Amino acid sequence: MKIIFSTSPANQAAAYALRQAVFVEERGISADVEFDVKDTDQREYARSLFATRFASCNVTPRTTN
Repeated sequence: MKIIFSTSPANQAAAYALRQAVFVEERGISADVEFDVKDTDQREYARSLFATRFASCNVTPRTTN
């Protein structure tokens, strides 16, 4: 399995499509809640491609105390 971390428009679009399908359409979460000010062009998304399945997640930078 290969995990890709990227800010590319294609990676972002894939993540948005997955979030729209799962959280907004399937779970009934408001799009205004799911997509917010944290969704910027600089935000990195992780993507894993394996077989015919697609997974995506937001990547939040770690902060050190």
